[in-house]
Amino acid sequence: MRVASFVSLMVLVACGSVSEEPPASGCMQGAVCSTNPGAPCLTGSVMCQGDQASCVDSANAPDGTACSPGTCTRGTCLAPSTITANIDLSKTAVTPGRACAEAPVYSVVNLAASTAMLTPIPDAGCLTSGDEVLLINLQGAPGAISNVGNWELLEINNVTGSVVTFRSTKMKSYGFAANGDAGIGVGPVDQKVALVRVPNFGTLAVTSGVKVTTSGWNGLVGGVLAIHAATLNLNGALSTAGLGYRGGESSEDDQSCSDNVTTQPGESISGPPTAGSTTNNVGAPGGIGAASGIVFAGAGLSPLNSGASHATPGGMGGNGNGRTIGGPGAVYGVADASQLTMGSGQSGNISCSGGFPGPALIPGAESLAGGIVLLIANQLNVGSTGAITASANNASRDVSASGGYVFLRGSSLSLGTARVTAVGGVATENGGTVTAGDGYIVVSGTTVTGTTKPTAHQL
Repeated sequence: MRVASFVSLMVLVACGSVSEEPPASGCMQGAVCSTNPGAPCLTGSVMCQGDQASCVDSANAPDGTACSPGTCTRGTCLAPSTITANIDLSKTAVTPGRACAEAPVYSVVNLAASTAMLTPIPDAGCLTSGDEVLLINLQGAPGAISNVGNWELLEINNVTGSVVTFRSTKMKSYGFAANGDAGIGVGPVDQKVALVRVPNFGTLAVTSGVKVTTSGWNGLVGGVLAIHAATLNLNGALSTAGLGYRGGESSEDDQSCSDNVTTQPGESISGPPTAGSTTNNVGAPGGIGAASGIVFAGAGLSPLNSGASHATPGGMGGNGNGRTIGGPGAVYGVADASQLTMGSGQSGNISCSGGFPGPALIPGAESLAGGIVLLIANQLNVGSTGAITASANNASRDVSASGGYVFLRGSSLSLGTARVTAVGGVATENGGTVTAGDGYIVVSGTTVTGTTKPTAHQL
């Protein structure tokens, strides 16, 4: 649906026609000029035709270039806009007149050098010529994880049915093999590759108390919040907290609270767990081993799961009370933003309830791991009430998931004091605690001030 009551956004598109300058002798082909029709959001260059010199549109002007009625972003003049209410960009329209969500996301089922086949088929107007999109591999399969996290930004040339054609060829690989694109799809062992529309803004303000987010990971897509703005004044939050990989299944017993089956590891870059196991699933910790006749309800009797890992390792669990506690997850991911990866989910714990028919696996109750935030802003100002987070959420007890990934790229980045976070969750049980691993924060800017938690890697 269209939501225009809390966002004011006007778009002025620079045309691509040619304006002529007076004849000039000694015409200098390619020289810089400023009377091109797309100025100031497009740079101009001289085109020579005999003794005639024309100033034609060339490359995009730098983001943040002043224009009327606002600032330039990717060669387009965009009016200032303000977000004053909570919004999920994957579900809600922002731009006036837009019939689709601002940041729709699609599964890629076939990929070539400059085309992608999507499911579902995009509705009319959801993806259009000139749109900026994020192509990213979000999850692999056991033994096929080398391309997980690969990503790049592309521009759409046209859309025909389910096929999107890009204006340039992609640069990275997204399939099961390191240098290929085979094995992409929506099947159990396919590489889960997504195409996400990246909303573009001029000067964007997010007011205090407001959360801008996206849909969580659902096994195919989700968990990624991507925004491109000339200037972002952030007093609210950009958040993918709790939107990353999901937790494993737990074991439920009857009122005896003494029997359990082996619980599942969490979900990670290699996919969801297929069975209960005390062995970790890459970054996700192993589950809790089966036992019979050992009461686990009551003070000092309940186990504490090991923590998930990402950039740093999760802690070892304890209080097994005769049960094997699976180990923490393995560290994964890279600190240079060449791959963007979500946090891993928690392993399943054990519980009991009256009337339940004996020990059996039940679905995990909480999504806790951090997702991905990708922000491109020529100027970023994070205020004292602002936040950018891909942290894990804390569970009510005994399990913990890892933090996700934040990548910030721009010119002047003012981050505030510990307002940018990707920390791991904390599990508690009977006074004991286990902390999951932190995620990654990577910043690339000419001028960077402020602090983050964990400490950012600067490119």
